[in-house]
Amino acid sequence: MGDRSAFGRIGAVCGVAVVLIGALIVVSLGSASSAWAVDSTAKSEDGSITLHRLWGDIALDTMREISRQAFPGASSNAVLVTSGGYWDALSASSLAGALDAPVIMTDTDSLSPQALSEIKRLKVGSVYICGGTAAVSRATESQLKSAVPGITIHRASGPDAVGTSIDCAGKTRSVQKQKGEAASDTCIIATVDGYWDALSASPLSYATGAPIFLSSESGLSNEALAAIGKGGYRKALVCGGTAALSDNVEVQLKKVGVTEVTRQAGEDAYVTSARVAGFSMRNANMMVDGMGVATAHGYWDAVAGAALCGSRNSVLVLADDGYTDALDTTFFSHRDLIGSVYVFGGSAAVGDSVWNLMKQDHKY
Repeated sequence: MGDRSAFGRIGAVCGVAVVLIGALIVVSLGSASSAWAVDSTAKSEDGSITLHRLWGDIALDTMREISRQAFPGASSNAVLVTSGGYWDALSASSLAGALDAPVIMTDTDSLSPQALSEIKRLKVGSVYICGGTAAVSRATESQLKSAVPGITIHRASGPDAVGTSIDCAGKTRSVQKQKGEAASDTCIIATVDGYWDALSASPLSYATGAPIFLSSESGLSNEALAAIGKGGYRKALVCGGTAALSDNVEVQLKKVGVTEVTRQAGEDAYVTSARVAGFSMRNANMMVDGMGVATAHGYWDAVAGAALCGSRNSVLVLADDGYTDALDTTFFSHRDLIGSVYVFGGSAAVGDSVWNLMKQDHKY
């Protein structure tokens, strides 16, 4: 199907994906009377690699389990995003990385108990909400203030997801300046019309502070271009093929002063995730040890998982039953460098066939 990245093979299985995502919305986001989470572990056949499956009854439980693994102690800050849509969450990683913070999900109209329990456990004093009140409502914000007296709440938002990505980039820079840290000279461009490519780049965004600017297929908005030009970014990583982001994006970037534009794309979202991981390893010294694996049939687990990977300077790839191409060039090609792997979500998300494949000494 050509160099389509976020579309590609995902498009070929869109019937299955829509059914599965619909099921996940009901199962993963609905309330459960006795929700629980678990870290399932296994060893590879030769005993050299430990596989961790972080999962729970619903997506918010999985998020909580990932947060506990990534931040076993306290965290002064947290980034809060909605579980009701992927758009604003795609921009959260650079801000979370600048804050050394987990990405925590909540319901839109009320504060989820999983989010509250994590914020209390971590002893969070400051929360940054990514998205406007349509994403995380005023009522949710008020519940948080009531439940955690004295907590400080900031909001990074815009009139739409593109605007939120611009504001997240600006707040990332502000946090870095407050901490006396150098800002990244690199920005990341991903489509606003799908979550796959941005999530694959999110660990890199977290680890390096390179913000993710969202774009339509035809090109970046004038506001985004102004922010990129004003930010002085000299390098850009474009994630996804020309069906996701047209060649015009590269032309636009060069016009606002970006001198080095690199595109990483594959024939589908899985291969794109592997190529983004490879770019991250080559250019940011990110590792395959501690890498993450998430499904392409939903964004919830990867949103939280990207923060775990980014905090440990590790990459994340997408894999599903029958779609394990990304494991060839990450997991199996660098197996001797890996001591542990994190699989995000239960077997309804990342299937047992993927889990069992990764336990093998090599891909048969």
